[in-house]
Amino acid sequence: MSGRTASIFMSMSLFLLVGCAQRLEVHDFTSAQVSVQPADDDAPGRTLTGTQLAAVTHWIQARNNWSGMSADIPEHPTLQFQLQDSSGMSDKVSVYEHEDGTATVYLYQGHRIAPMRSHVSASELAELTSAINQP
Repeated sequence: MSGRTASIFMSMSLFLLVGCAQRLEVHDFTSAQVSVQPADDDAPGRTLTGTQLAAVTHWIQARNNWSGMSADIPEHPTLQFQLQDSSGMSDKVSVYEHEDGTATVYLYQGHRIAPMRSHVSASELAELTSAINQP
């Protein structure tokens, strides 16, 4: 097998493996911060309460359409979450709202090469927004 053929085969295998997530494993988060329309990656976020954190974790777990294939991730998310678990592992969730009220959510888990992606309806996005604004 030539070097070029082997390289193409390896690249295709990697893309297939990245996209093969059957079930999303969500960490047991202990804290989280949320930023609304963050200006940059260094912007500090508002810390979520325990109730809000549980609601956000449940919202992430309830999505069953996560995909591992992501391309052309836009800039400037509408919402961004930094989630930490007790072992110090950190995940990031970026939400990009579309003009029609739907959104695309990207979940960066720990050391994964590519984020997981989920398309959500306007009502699912409203559910997430409600979760972070509950007392």
